[in-house]
Amino acid sequence: MKLSRLLLTGLALTVTAGLGGTALAVTTYDGTYRIDTTTEEGDCQKTASGTVTISDGIIVATSDSSVQAFGRVGADGVVSVAFHRGADIAHVSGRLKGSSGQGAWSVATQLCGGRWRAEKVR
Repeated sequence: MKLSRLLLTGLALTVTAGLGGTALAVTTYDGTYRIDTTTEEGDCQKTASGTVTISDGIIVATSDSSVQAFGRVGADGVVSVAFHRGADIAHVSGRLKGSSGQGAWSVATQLCGGRWRAEKVR
């Protein structure tokens, strides 16, 4: 499966964070978000949706064992995430504000990219 398709369905992942039992403070952007993606350039799947969960502002682990997510949401709502699968890396950036957000994604090796929108569901 191409990373572009994996990214779009991969943004349908449930992401959780945990740091070896260390107690962490809840941040403004913690929770579960519905993510909708749209491809604007390239030959990637045109739309997809799913959920991500943010804990203490950190995004780690994916529901697809072939994909690793690295990144975080800063205290100012800035989103900076990379989804890795083999040699492919999908870069996701943007901003959350209140209970929603938006931004861009791209996969250089697949020559595609687009936009994402998020709504907090819990």
